[in-house]
Amino acid sequence: MINASASSKVYDGLLTATVGNASLSGVEAGDTVLLQNSTKGTFASKNVGTWSVTTSMGLVGADASKYSLTQPTLSATITAKGVTMGAGSAAGKVYDGNTTAVVTAGGLSGLVGSEGLGVTAAGTFADKNVGTRNVAATYTLANGSNGGLASNYN
Repeated sequence: MINASASSKVYDGLLTATVGNASLSGVEAGDTVLLQNSTKGTFASKNVGTWSVTTSMGLVGADASKYSLTQPTLSATITAKGVTMGAGSAAGKVYDGNTTAVVTAGGLSGLVGSEGLGVTAAGTFADKNVGTRNVAATYTLANGSNGGLASNYN
């Protein structure tokens, strides 16, 4: 029997999982049996979520042929990767009686590989009257190019 655990990670676009604390139990005293490939695993998906992790451990040693091996049942979580957005901007406007602002998002950095994301921006002027006003802006990530999924980022 194998006891092991899989480590959670931040989204990196890869299926690679890290397995730790792998130990073998049930080996007879005096037998020479060791685990092979005990630190690597593969997530069922590269995207954010809790996924099963498969392993391909093996047995080596003088007495390995006397034992059969069942791979451990593991799972771990992939969490969203933080991205940074450059400074956005708000356009001035002619008085129209409302507080709606036209906001443009800044560029994103921190994306994995060649992935791209879309950004929708919305804004509200602090006051509808003429003058220089602060704008409260909200930005929402959207699925983008080259496999960029908004759910993999925050």
